[in-house]
Amino acid sequence: LPDWLTETVVLLPEGAPHHARVRERLNSITGFRLLGSADRMAGLMAEATLCIGAVGGTAWERMALGLPSVLVPVAQNQQPAAERLAAAELAVLLPAADIETRLAECLDAVRSRWPELAQRNLEVCDAAGTLRVAERLLAAAGPG
Repeated sequence: LPDWLTETVVLLPEGAPHHARVRERLNSITGFRLLGSADRMAGLMAEATLCIGAVGGTAWERMALGLPSVLVPVAQNQQPAAERLAAAELAVLLPAADIETRLAECLDAVRSRWPELAQRNLEVCDAAGTLRVAERLLAAAGPG
């Protein structure tokens, strides 16, 4: 991994298929902390500089926080969204099959474009969508 990473928190549920292998590998690397669960996910994301994550709902939460991501699709249905987010220059795509060979490259890509990625994420996902939907529904319902 790049030398500019001072601490890396890995959140991987204890029931995940490769948890023991990941724990064993990370125990031999300085600067890594493995969490089996997160009681304060929002706090972890707010403190983070970047995230390596899947392409589920938390991808949008990360965008709303301006947290640039390396996206790793872990299911086939995540691939199209990952490709679109990467094409829109909102994240960097790292296919799961390439993690061991391309992780450092992808992390460096995020680092070199960090301010731009953070700003673009905030512009695209402002976390006010629910409010806009509510306003439109109320407007459509009319007065009273």
